[in-house]
Amino acid sequence: MDAIAIPDSTRLIIYSEPNYQGKIVLDITGPAIISNSSRKNDLIFKEIQSKEFKGALQRIFPQAVRSWSSSDMHEWAKGSMEIRRDVEE
Repeated sequence: MDAIAIPDSTRLIIYSEPNYQGKIVLDITGPAIISNSSRKNDLIFKEIQSKEFKGALQRIFPQAVRSWSSSDMHEWAKGSMEIRRDVEE
């Protein structure tokens, strides 16, 4: 994984091991765009963090909801993910 976009009101929990085991490497509720910190020196990923998107994409994912991962996202693929839709009633 090099980047992931999480829509509004969607919670993503990523565990370091299969079957929801191990440590939680990410627990975030969108909107958010997380780019792989191992790509910080790649121009395309720097641009994703700062560029002004066009139209609705910018309204959904402004720069304020974009960040770098706390660890190498390539390792996350060995684990498991839990996706929840958190809807307020």
